[in-house]
Amino acid sequence: MPTDDADTETLSPPTGPTESPPLQFRLDPSPYEASVRDSIASIVQFLIEMLGVRLVLHIADRSDPGAAASWASGERKPRQAAEQKLRTAYRAFLTIQFADNEHTARAWFIGLNPQLGDEAPATALREAQLRDVIVAAESFAQTG
Repeated sequence: MPTDDADTETLSPPTGPTESPPLQFRLDPSPYEASVRDSIASIVQFLIEMLGVRLVLHIADRSDPGAAASWASGERKPRQAAEQKLRTAYRAFLTIQFADNEHTARAWFIGLNPQLGDEAPATALREAQLRDVIVAAESFAQTG
């Protein structure tokens, strides 16, 4: 069957100002983005590795080591209040780690913090002072 060449045209790639800029991807998400996007299981695994099971349980206001293990394996999820505390702990840890290092971040969690009324950030998280902990972490990361 003959084709009508008038109904077809050759498309060429766009040139000049109509081109879209190349896509850019951030390799490292911000601490906030990571705290929202990462699974709670991976967050708990990370926190256990960096802070230890006892401190993770303290932050989540739990005492059963089996709870942390089941959260880390993805077998169970923590209750909403505990998950908020753990996600906030993760965000604070990453904020300080990105600005300094993991050893400083761990020390920050257990040391008395003047911005938190000379309370350790881990304890402030346990007591649900989430916003205060993030402000203190961001302040520490900016000033050292």
